[in-house]
Amino acid sequence: MSIMTAPKNSIFHLGVDDFRQLRVVDLKEILRDHNESITGNKSVLVARCLSVKTKLAIDVPDADTASSDPFTFGTDDKEITYKQLNLSAKARIWSDDLRNMVEFNFNQLHEYLVTRTNKYDDPSMKGSCYKKLKSNQFFMEGHVSNVEVARGQGHTWIKSKVIASMKKTKYNVMVVFHSNGDVRYAACGCPAGLGMNGHGKCNHIGGVLFAVNSVYANGLHSNTAKVSCTSKLNGWIVPRNLTVPPKPVKRNKN
Repeated sequence: MSIMTAPKNSIFHLGVDDFRQLRVVDLKEILRDHNESITGNKSVLVARCLSVKTKLAIDVPDADTASSDPFTFGTDDKEITYKQLNLSAKARIWSDDLRNMVEFNFNQLHEYLVTRTNKYDDPSMKGSCYKKLKSNQFFMEGHVSNVEVARGQGHTWIKSKVIASMKKTKYNVMVVFHSNGDVRYAACGCPAGLGMNGHGKCNHIGGVLFAVNSVYANGLHSNTAKVSCTSKLNGWIVPRNLTVPPKPVKRNKN
């Protein structure tokens, strides 16, 4: 069976060299089947097909463990660390494409920060009051960077680095979501990021949650082209620590 008559997810078994050997017309057909852009030269089309393959790999559940719980640690009054959450995603494929993020609405954000962790009280999340919160400012000011997503076994893992206030220290943050968008676990490398039962409530975790909500609220999860955390599309914020290399000043000859 040829690649063009095989099921759409058959490209999961193709490597870089396999894509390079395909004709441009075949590459474009693969991309059309997955609602991706067909513009660009052959190198661009090959890279785009590889991106499609990665997304398929993320969406395919493990055949042997799809129904099992990937978390082996207990949660009775225990502090769950970033390292433990990262180990739970050991077999996952990570992607920086924000379209792979879980749909996470403001009600779910409110439920975690107000109801479950008591990070904030209800009035602070009413109307536009949340815009003044430190967690939201962390996101809006570009402290949230290096965002990656992994999926499988009914969960979505999102990891990020968040710059601490008033210093250049970066903390690792991990949030695990149920398939319906509810937060299951969250942990950060900072002292306040180890909440009981895996419910960390530091501003760094809050910043990541506001970032995930922004992707959903701005419709980036359904964008036709790849969206990364360095994109400015629809309000995603460029990380603060990006630097611009110095260049010599050109003198005006006049």
